[in-house]
This record gives sequence, structure tokens and C-alpha cells, in this order.
Amino acid sequence: MAKRYFNWKLAIVLLMGVVVLGVTAVGLRKWQRSRRAEHALPTGLEAYKEQRWEEAASNLGRYLGLNRGDVNVLLKYAEAQLNIRPRKANKVQQAIAAYREALRIDKSNAEAAKRLTEIYLAIGSPGEAELIVEKVVKANTDPELCRIWAVVLAVQRKFPEAATVLKGIVNEHPDQILAYETLGQLAEQRPDISPEPSAHWFDEAVKKNPSAALAYITRAGFHFRSKDTPKAIADLEQAEKLDLSDSDVRLRLAMDFMNVDVLDKAEEHLAAVQAAKPTNLALWQTWAQLALQSQSQDKMVKMVKVADTGLKELSAYPWDFMPVATELFIRAGQLDRATECIAKLRQKDILPEGTVAFFEGLIADQKGQTLEAVRLWRRAAQSGNKFPQVRLGLASALSRLGDTQSALRELRSLVSERPENFAGRIALVRLLARTGNWAQVAEQARRAVELSPGNLEAKLHDWRARLYLLAMQPTPPTAKMWQEIEKQLASLEKATEGAADVKLLQFQLAMQQDDFARAGTLLAQLKQEVSKQPAAAGQPAIVLAEAELLAAQDKPDEAIATLKQAIKNFPEAVEPVTYLAVLLDRQGKREDCETILSDASVRIGQPATQRDLGLLLAQFYIQWNKPDKAYEVVKNLAEKLPQDIPLKRRLLVCEQVIKDPAKAQQLVNEIKALEGEDGWQWRYEQARLWFAGQDSKVRYPQITSLLQEKLLANPDDRASRA
Repeated sequence: MAKRYFNWKLAIVLLMGVVVLGVTAVGLRKWQRSRRAEHALPTGLEAYKEQRWEEAASNLGRYLGLNRGDVNVLLKYAEAQLNIRPRKANKVQQAIAAYREALRIDKSNAEAAKRLTEIYLAIGSPGEAELIVEKVVKANTDPELCRIWAVVLAVQRKFPEAATVLKGIVNEHPDQILAYETLGQLAEQRPDISPEPSAHWFDEAVKKNPSAALAYITRAGFHFRSKDTPKAIADLEQAEKLDLSDSDVRLRLAMDFMNVDVLDKAEEHLAAVQAAKPTNLALWQTWAQLALQSQSQDKMVKMVKVADTGLKELSAYPWDFMPVATELFIRAGQLDRATECIAKLRQKDILPEGTVAFFEGLIADQKGQTLEAVRLWRRAAQSGNKFPQVRLGLASALSRLGDTQSALRELRSLVSERPENFAGRIALVRLLARTGNWAQVAEQARRAVELSPGNLEAKLHDWRARLYLLAMQPTPPTAKMWQEIEKQLASLEKATEGAADVKLLQFQLAMQQDDFARAGTLLAQLKQEVSKQPAAAGQPAIVLAEAELLAAQDKPDEAIATLKQAIKNFPEAVEPVTYLAVLLDRQGKREDCETILSDASVRIGQPATQRDLGLLLAQFYIQWNKPDKAYEVVKNLAEKLPQDIPLKRRLLVCEQVIKDPAKAQQLVNEIKALEGEDGWQWRYEQARLWFAGQDSKVRYPQITSLLQEKLLANPDDRASRA
């Protein structure tokens, strides 16, 4: 048998070949990675420049895989990760890691420290933010970084330390206007941190920087917060005269003009920012706010224009503006455009469920689907959407549905959660005034005036409530009290340049004093002013005042004729109709009263108005001992408006329904189906129906349970307690 042997030479050759191939492969792989990384850098930088954030993050990340020490690219990579939408936790963590790496390489890098600190503050980690910024300021005393350090200290309630840092900044760098502002704001909240009042620091900012527009703008903000609107406007007007080449400063000026309700100037400065920096996201968000705040006749056109132009200018990355554009489209009635935006946002998985439900509620409301809007807005609130617009929308819709209790509850919750929210406060005032709760109107209107001293509507409600409460006092006011009120109203008239609404308050005051001559003089002045306007027929409120004066002077026929003319001139106005119906009833002209209300219900197409007029007519029928006609009116309206809950509840107290338990239960079931399982109206009506039934004792625990559940929803409900 032949002896086998191992060929060592061949094995060594083969082994060397494998090693060479391996080394070559590794080298080739490294070369390819390096080549791809080098190619990825310009591609990533180009994508970064054009705000294609996902592509930028991908390519810059590939480059950083082999060039981890490039601080400039690390900063761009982190910013790209933060700008990717939807913003995911892992993207934020990658940005944090990149900023930390940049600081490891360059321990004095202020940019990385600022951005990292902002992230930690945003995610609720001020302790981490303090550790980061404190380390960096030891190596880099950049004044803006030091100001951020002071903010971090203040967030952690280290107020004296924050004040010390800020005072150091303004002493060494008197040109740091934002440091003065932060110190002034800190002194506003914590007067104990400094012997100087908060106003001192804003004045110092102007004193040390008299040619800087930002100094006047920051002081204007202080005056606005201090309820001194004239001084705020004066500072803003001074800022206009100075250098506004910095678009961010001009944008802030525009925002502050909006705060003081000088919208024409705000629009002028926004246009200038748009010309200089059209892709600024904050610009378009501010434009949107201005369009929503505008009271001009072309408001709808403005909203659509802002939405369209903003989406066009931000087309490279429109996601942060698209929700704003969606709301503008909805409020302008462009529902198809809004739906298209929502679909894109959903596809991108950007909007949270609470925001989607809010937008869908707006669309439903625009389509007249009020109950559906209420369901969607409640879902938005349950999904964590805490924006005031949700509660405001809910309150408005509930009020139109006739559920005043729930509407008031939503508004009270809003002003409790956000005491500074003026829109919620004034909406609460309006609804309380409609219910005639003048004591609460007075309280809430006073707070609204404190929030916005220049707002005329808030002042009018405040004074109207005072006059009503004055009339309800058991003892009449003294002559001195009347004179003081007249003096104050005269000052208000002068301040508002003779506003018609103020003259109407003066008219009301004269009527309360039975001073018909003075009331007639004021009325003549109002009519003269109105005659100068294009629509010279007069305003409904003025015509109502004239009818009130005629009725008080025992001239009912003239008052009736005046109201009839008002209905011809203002066919959509409700107040002349209801007042005329009352006067006709007092004169015993029942057929005329019936005709006026019936015709108005047909003429005025709003469902809520039709309901209110129908219920008023039914009330008259009851007074006239015609219960069958009252039932027919309500029944016909309920058939015409099948989703109207107040009409169904009114049917439940009609004798024809009370005698038919099956029909009553069907109505309760319909209310429950409309209102939903969580509603309170069906609970109350079900409890009342069971209580009136023959088996009320057996159902007593169920009745009690329903009423307790209703009281949880409406603690102030007296009917359920009774």
C-alpha cells in the first residue's frame, strides 16, 4: 500500500492565498465604505441645505460612520434628525448622541450645548440640561449660552442663582437685550430676587441699547403684560423707526402688534419678513394667526391665501405648517382642500389622534353636522388634545344644540385650566349673558377686562352686567351713584370715540332712571350716526331701543309698527321678532303674534333659531290654554329637526306624551342615541320618566344612580338635586 504524505508546500501556498484574498477583501470593503462615505457627504450637505431631512440624516450618518470626529457634520446630522417628521423618540436619541459626541470632541462648543439643553428642557430633564450647560460655560462664556444656563436654573427653581448669572451677563455684555428681558421676566414672577422692580430691567435694556429695535420690543411686551397697552404701542412704534434688517426681530415686532390688536401694522411687517425670508416657518404660522384674528370682510380669502402661499414656500418640508393650513382651509370653507391635507398628514403618520379628531370635528361643524362635531371634539379631548380650541368648539356646538349646561361646563373648565385665555373668558361671558346670570357675567367680564384692557366687548359686558345688577337691587341707587355711573360711561364714550354700543349703554342707564327725554336724545344721536352709514335703515339694536322707549312711554302701537319695519329691514334678525311677539301678546293680538313667529320660523333657516321660535310659540299656546296646538308645533318641529334634543325634551312634558309611556320611552331612547352613552340629558329624562311611572319604588335605586351620574357631569344642576 502506497504511503500517503501531506503536501506542506501546497498548504502554505493556499493559506497565503487565502490571507491575501482576505486582506484584499477587507481593504476593498474599507475602500468602498470610505468611497461611499466621501460621496455621501456632499449629497447629505445638499439635502440638508434643501431641508430634505431624512435624506440628509441618512447620508450624513453614513459619512459619520467613518468620520466621527467631524463636529460640523455632527451638528448638521443632529439637526436633521430633529427635523424628521413624525418626530420619533429614536430620532431624538440619535440627535442627543450626536450633540454629546460633538461636546466630547469640542468641550467648548456653544452650539451643541444650546441645542442639547433645549432638547433636555423640552423632554422634561432640566437636571441633565444643567449638567451639560454648566460644564460648557466653564470653557465658553458665550453670553447667550450663559442666559440659557440661567433659564435652566430658573426652571429648577434656583431663582437667586439664575438672577446672579443674568446680572453678570448684563454687567459684562450690556448689549445682550434678551438677558435683560429674561431678568425682567424673572423679576415679574419672583420680585424677591432683586431689589430693582421688573420694569427697571426693561428700561435698562432701552437705556443701554437706545438704537436697538429689540430693546423697545421687549419693553413693549412688559407693558402689555402689565395691562398698559398705550405704552406698549408707543414702544412698538418707536421700534419701527429703528433698524429692522434682522427678520427675526421684525417678526417679533409683528407678533407684538398683533397682541395689542394693531393688525394693519402687523400685516405690514409680516409682508416685509416674507419678502426677505419666505421659507421661515414661524412667519407662516404668524400669518395664519393674523388671518384667523382678522375682522375684515375678506377674511376667508386671506386665510386661503396664507394657507396656499405658506404650503408653496415651505414645499420642501411642509409638514410642520400643514396642520395650520388645514385649519385655515376648514375655517375658510375649503373642506376638500382640508381633507386632502389631513389625508397627507395621516399617510405620513404626523398628526396625533386628538388633532385629527379636532380637525374632523371642524369639518363636521362646517357641514352643519353639529352632533357629529361634538362627538369628534369629545374624542379629541379624551385623546389628550388640551388646546383651548377644542373646548371652545365644544362649547359653541353644545350651545347651538341647546345644551347650555354642558357648554358652560366646558368654558368654566377652560378658564380654570387656562386663566389667561381671553377667548375662553369672553365666550363664557357671552353665554352667561344669554342665560341672564348677571352676577357671574359681572365677575367674568371684570376678569376679561383685566386680561385685555383695550377690548371693548369685555368692557360693554362689564357695564351691562353692572346696570342689570343695579336694577335688581331692592333699594334704588342714590343720585350721587347715578352721576358717578354717567361720568364713567361718558369717559368710556370719549375713549371709544362715541361707539354706538356705549351710547346704547347710556340709553339703558337713562331708561333705568325713567329719564325718557335723555333716552330720546341718545336715540336720536344713534339714528343720526347710523343714517350716515351705507345701510341707512338702522341697526337692529337701535330699533329695539326705539321700540323699548315707545313701549315705556305707553305707545304700544308705535312700538309695534317700529318692530314690523325692523323685521322688513332685517329679515334674519331674531330679536325684533321675539320682542314684537311679546308686545302683540300683551295687546291681546294672538293671531298676529302666532303669524309673526310662524313666518319667522320659515324665513330664518337656522335650525337653532327655528327651535327657539317654535318653543316660544308653544309657550304662548300654553298661556292661551291651547295645549294641543303647542304639542303640534313642537311635534312638527321635532320631525323636521330629528337631531334636536331640546325639542324631544319639550315633547316629554306634553300631556299627549305623558299619557303614553311607550312613546315617552321611545323619545328618551332617541335622546340617548343622539347624545351618546355618556350624555346627561337622557339620564335626567329617563330618571324623570321612571319616577313618574307606577313602578317608581322598584326602580328607585336605578333612578338615584342615573341622577348621581348626571350630577357628576353637572354639579350645579338643581333639578337633579330636587
